Amino acid sequence: MGERSEQSGAAPSSEAASGGPVEDFRVDVSCRDEWADLLARAYVPLRVDTDDDALLGSLRDRTIGDLAISQVASTRATVSRTGRSAAVDPREVYMMSMFVRGSGTIVQDGRLAHFTGGGGFLVASDRPYSMRFGEGNELLALRVPAHHLQVNERALRKITSSAIPKGLVSLQVLRRHLAGLFLVSDPMPSDVLENQCAITSELVHAVLHPMVYGERSRPLLSGGAISAGAQWFIEQHHTDRDLTIERIAREFMVSRRHLENQFERFGTAPASYLRRVRLHHASLLLRRSAQRGQIAEIATRVGFKDSNTFGRAFRREYGLTPDQWRRQELARGVTPRAEHRPSGLLTHPHRLVWGEPGWGP
Repeated sequence: MGERSEQSGAAPSSEAASGGPVEDFRVDVSCRDEWADLLARAYVPLRVDTDDDALLGSLRDRTIGDLAISQVASTRATVSRTGRSAAVDPREVYMMSMFVRGSGTIVQDGRLAHFTGGGGFLVASDRPYSMRFGEGNELLALRVPAHHLQVNERALRKITSSAIPKGLVSLQVLRRHLAGLFLVSDPMPSDVLENQCAITSELVHAVLHPMVYGERSRPLLSGGAISAGAQWFIEQHHTDRDLTIERIAREFMVSRRHLENQFERFGTAPASYLRRVRLHHASLLLRRSAQRGQIAEIATRVGFKDSNTFGRAFRREYGLTPDQWRRQELARGVTPRAEHRPSGLLTHPHRLVWGEPGWGP
């Protein structure tokens, strides 16, 4: 291992910690010392080890009440919370991280875990740990005070530095929700801010629940967490022409009316959201298709039962028939990949919201 650097940085502002307005920043760095300083500003004082001084890193950070979300990517490095640092600057904060891409390992409390794209882990900031990242890694990370986790300290100590499998639905729902918060550009009123904190905390608890109580145990979601989970489920299964609102409600162990009530709190309905997801997918396929005869095929691929229903829904949403809209987009030279191209090391949050099932923007 080559040179190392340890920097201390400013803690989150008192206004953010007390539930003030949304704050965010984005920084790119090109050397090890800058990366150590940036990580300290966003997390806790950390030591950065690299093979040489050349390191590329990028971090986007957003504070929402007393929670904080980061989208972070770098070239190969090892990041450590030393025992001295934890003793001098203790923080009763946990970090739940989800790999977007890349791989790595983490060690805390004598446990070693390996991670790959899509998986995750929980780490405690008040104890030493070490994380080793491979080339081209990217994560979404949530810093959350212990009282938000709804799990006692003894149980938390047993699951830190344990791998959270990438196939865990609740982890994917949380990842989508956190990415979506990066897309919010307007200031959040205090009641919305409080609600988003509550939703995020409940989704984190849903991830931790099977780790504490066993794989077959499943927590009941409430409020906005149901909507967040249902949106993810719709996006994953919208191509199924037999997908119904009743089936979605059963997936989250609630009645159809209860599911609709939760969606209505955010100004929409499950059926409307399902239709918009299908139309969004169709718009991407239309841009890639130059042949008029493919309209019926596209309608089927995105989950509509017939092309007539698809055509009417598309015109209501976009104001043009599918053929008219496609010709307009082709004339403008718009391509799906150009609209949301990643900036530097970080993936555009829009891609993380929609996931990557082969059709997302």
